[in-house]
Amino acid sequence: MRLATRLVVALLLSISLAMPRASHAGEGEPGAGMSAVESRIMNSRYSLGLSGMHGWELDGSPQLDFTEVDPSVCFPLSGVMGSSFYRGVLEYKAEAVLGVVTNLSDRGILGLSPVGIRYNFTVLGGRLVPYVDGTLGAVYLNVHRDIQGTRFNFIETVGAGVRYFVTDGLALGAGFRYRHLSNADIRKPNHGLDTGFVVVGLSYY
Repeated sequence: MRLATRLVVALLLSISLAMPRASHAGEGEPGAGMSAVESRIMNSRYSLGLSGMHGWELDGSPQLDFTEVDPSVCFPLSGVMGSSFYRGVLEYKAEAVLGVVTNLSDRGILGLSPVGIRYNFTVLGGRLVPYVDGTLGAVYLNVHRDIQGTRFNFIETVGAGVRYFVTDGLALGAGFRYRHLSNADIRKPNHGLDTGFVVVGLSYY
């Protein structure tokens, strides 16, 4: 199992099992000691996100760089968890993958990561919210088969960043993401593409 897969699985399990679900405050009404941002994240039925990102191949062979615009949807899974540096709110995340290979003309990537989480660290108590996230999915990668043996591939991502809530319902964010792409040795060559992304985006609750 690749390192990225292990990291994603560990992230999913450790966060989801770490703390019991806290009770919710009333819709739009922060509870005792709860910030407006915490209340908004955990009481929203869902949030919509849009991330723009550019990624560079980390191992250099083959050299495939990506530019993507990836929409996502998140659903709250918990109330406020923890009381120390890890205080936060857990969300389920699903994300589409829409992009191009910038150093190969007319080549694209299209897919879906239906399994994912985002953990929002709300311990700062204000509008600045660090986060970590991870996803699992599959993509169609339109490159020649001598570059990657199959056009159907699996992806795993892990990322971290920070979001700033301009209002209680709108957040701007920036971060870094690591993605591993492979076809699980269905067909050779299976290079296993490791890409590092710089990510900017917004979320609407």
